[in-house]
Amino acid sequence: MTSSVTQRRSRVIVLLIVGLALLATPRAASADKPSAVCPPGFNLGALDFESSLSLSRSKAGLEDGFFTSEGLETSFDFFDKNGDGLVCFQESVGSTQANPASLWQYLYNVVDNSASKP
Repeated sequence: MTSSVTQRRSRVIVLLIVGLALLATPRAASADKPSAVCPPGFNLGALDFESSLSLSRSKAGLEDGFFTSEGLETSFDFFDKNGDGLVCFQESVGSTQANPASLWQYLYNVVDNSASKP
């Protein structure tokens, strides 16, 4: 009976190893391909730092002295978690009704894109 139990355990272990290998294969094959770029709702898309400076709110913030390009670059780098040089931008929903003292006119919602770095 002991050899029967040992054989069953061995079969289960082999099946688990094969199953895990099959699960890992698609991920390994697509590891160098970017996945979805931006989450839904980030209507301005994934932008690099230079492109983000051309956005109207960024321009206004620079012109009005609210921030510097160095400060924006530091913020950009903070949000670029995967290091691929792209960050997703979205205009704040309902921000035109916000109190101007909240500085909404200079800001965007930002999040890192989910693409993997090649």
